[in-house]
Amino acid sequence: QLFIIRSSVNLQTDILDLPEILWEFDEWDSLYSRGREYLGVSERAEILNQRLDVIRDLYEILQDELEVQQSHKEGIVIIILIAVELCVEILTEL
Repeated sequence: QLFIIRSSVNLQTDILDLPEILWEFDEWDSLYSRGREYLGVSERAEILNQRLDVIRDLYEILQDELEVQQSHKEGIVIIILIAVELCVEILTEL
């Protein structure tokens, strides 16, 4: 989902590019550029990308933690199975 948001902002929208209508009407180009600068469009897009990077990093940390917890559970199951096998082996020897 983060990839979809990032690609939407950076690739699919025209927010970072010059609109096609301005290719035909050059006299509006300077006004559009001043409006973009006034609204801080480039800076806002950069801030959004930075926030998405932080969210992606947080997601990776959480995913790693879940993998560690899962492997911990698997380790406990293996230890229990070894203990059960050891008990069964001891009981069959008696």
